[in-house]
Amino acid sequence: MVKIKNWYIVNESTIKKVTVLYLEPINYILLGLKDYLWNKIKSICVRWSVSIGKAVPFHSDMDIVCILCDQPTRKHLLRGKFFSTLIEKKYSFIKDMDLIIISYNDLIKWPSYNNLRNNLVTQSFCLFGEDILIKLPRKKVGRELCEYLYGDLSMQLKNMFDYIKQKNKKFYYLWRKKNLKFVCRWIMRTILRSAWWIVMLSKPFYSPNVKICFREFVKLYPEYSIIMKQILNREYSPIANRKNIIVFLNTFLPLYMSFYEEKLSCSWKLSAK
Repeated sequence: MVKIKNWYIVNESTIKKVTVLYLEPINYILLGLKDYLWNKIKSICVRWSVSIGKAVPFHSDMDIVCILCDQPTRKHLLRGKFFSTLIEKKYSFIKDMDLIIISYNDLIKWPSYNNLRNNLVTQSFCLFGEDILIKLPRKKVGRELCEYLYGDLSMQLKNMFDYIKQKNKKFYYLWRKKNLKFVCRWIMRTILRSAWWIVMLSKPFYSPNVKICFREFVKLYPEYSIIMKQILNREYSPIANRKNIIVFLNTFLPLYMSFYEEKLSCSWKLSAK
């Protein structure tokens, strides 16, 4: 579980915590980015499980954010796609190589990057260039962070659900075509992480780990244990049956969103007193 001090998340990520297995691919992609984008790079950060030494081979992604001084071109983004594919082929224990190439201006400006900013400032370290993490906003655990990250949860889930319902719709993430299993996993993961937002409203708790999110949520709301266990299973073993996913979400989402918004509404009322 993530360490919290005075209601702020403590960033414990460091290069020293990265396990030996991941040091070579990190160095490999660093050299590739420096060679291709040398004078355009403002900062390169390693984030999520790899940055704290908790990555699980063959299950965990490797997440790197390359922040440029100026707007990336289409050529830059396509090269990022090439690097990601190359890393996955060369290092089979990396489930997905998530390389985000973004301008510094976009990162600090747009609300759509709230989640990325929070992730960088709470669970990443600067691998190369300027340490921009000290410039990013920090939010208190609880209502403030909950609203900052996923005040628009219903819209996010609706957009993902709408994609699944369109049979011939192609889904791209970081310029790479993804299959239905990827989207299924993404939806289930978003639901599980939204569960800790609900827990976070009542106590200083934060963790992006879906197993911990599940465990803490069902402690408070055991009546949801069976359905949330199904969601956890589908996050770890996503399915590609469109019809089954649609039936499941049609049954679950209206009930869950009603519950989620009720808890959020109660929190706003309590905080206003």
